[in-house]
Amino acid sequence: MDYIHIIFETFLLGVIVSVPMGPMGILVVRRTLNKGRIFGLFSGFGIALADTIFSLIALFGLSAIEVDIRNMWFRIIGGLTFAIVGFFMYKTSTVSHVRKPVTGKSYAKYFISAFLLTLTNPLTILFFAASFAALGYIGGDMDFIKYSLVVSGVSLGAISWWTFITAFVSMFRKKIRLRGLLVINKISGVLVVILGLLTILSIFYK
Repeated sequence: MDYIHIIFETFLLGVIVSVPMGPMGILVVRRTLNKGRIFGLFSGFGIALADTIFSLIALFGLSAIEVDIRNMWFRIIGGLTFAIVGFFMYKTSTVSHVRKPVTGKSYAKYFISAFLLTLTNPLTILFFAASFAALGYIGGDMDFIKYSLVVSGVSLGAISWWTFITAFVSMFRKKIRLRGLLVINKISGVLVVILGLLTILSIFYK
């Protein structure tokens, strides 16, 4: 397993975990629309830091208990986790709160509040655990460098997503429509469901 491969896969994973337009995504969009791009960006960075911590917990937690990633049942559970997460991504409709006003002027306040709010949803750890197991990042030939690349890839993917979405929302702030955000959410949900199904099907292939 080469380093570039690890970075690429975990970068995509960091993007996938950030894309859903759930409460935290809506928070970033709201702050970008109402306060400006930098406020939204600091909020996104706070979320990215929390997700990085979750990925660390999942990665080293699974490594500590020496999970067998080849186990059929573990792959099934991982695939089902993807599918369930994707389903709720598809069904979510929280974008009705996008244009509610937000208060405060401190970048640090926006960063810390987003970070703490994200930490209140530890279910993200299960998503990372299922992802790492399905991708084969537990045991085997993994070492400290590869584990570091996994976490760095997730962090870079999350940061890149929030940088993109805040720039996009800021650029088209007067043209942003709720329907467009819903479409992004539904497409993302479908892709994650497909990823879950592929994980389950991987049981039958090497």
